[in-house]
Amino acid sequence: MGLDATEMVVTSTRQVIPPGMDFSYVRTQDSLEGDSNLKSLLTSDRNNRRHLPPIWSKIMRFFTNPHKPTILALSRSNPKTNVTTLLKASGECRPLQEPANMGLILLTLILGNRDDIEEMSNSSLAVLTTVLKIINKYDLYDQVAYPKHHKQSKVLEIYRFAAKTKGDFINPTLVEPFGLTLIEASAYGLPIVATENGGPVDIVKVFNNGLLIDPHDQKAIADVLLKLVLTKTCGLIV
Repeated sequence: MGLDATEMVVTSTRQVIPPGMDFSYVRTQDSLEGDSNLKSLLTSDRNNRRHLPPIWSKIMRFFTNPHKPTILALSRSNPKTNVTTLLKASGECRPLQEPANMGLILLTLILGNRDDIEEMSNSSLAVLTTVLKIINKYDLYDQVAYPKHHKQSKVLEIYRFAAKTKGDFINPTLVEPFGLTLIEASAYGLPIVATENGGPVDIVKVFNNGLLIDPHDQKAIADVLLKLVLTKTCGLIV
């Protein structure tokens, strides 16, 4: 009865679409973001730079060159989010880590909030510890941002940062039943890369703005990262 009285039903996955409803007509809208990129904002007068969102500064301080496209991953610090496989894929991809290409890929990892690492839950601590070990092992210090804090109300500013760098959004989680972050990223004009397990299959089909990956296949993830880099830097699809 409630569905019969509604004017609009918003959903992401085929599993939760009410029987008989058809969403094939849904089309994406152009992003409301302006054309100015991050570099143009940073090189403008200092008064404008002072008004940049604080979370942008928290991210940019990790990078030697923050003007380059960033690949954004936003999730909880949980083993199921599979962010460690994403990092390994970047660190072990030889073409990405060759001297001529180092720094072409910037990863921004938003993994919740933390104060004292020793006070984190065991699962979150295990993920962060592994992240730090991978960064150290492959010397990714100026290629990966992992800020400690962000306000939930400012998450949209993080998407906007990635959009201003002409970046992408990636969700490599093992299973994604819904995919809200993918919809949010799409609203900011970010191309998406997502797990092939769950809701992203329907989202990519509707929005037609991304790629699906096997989250267990590290090489496939590395290939996608390389494709994104070459597409933006050389205009090529490999």
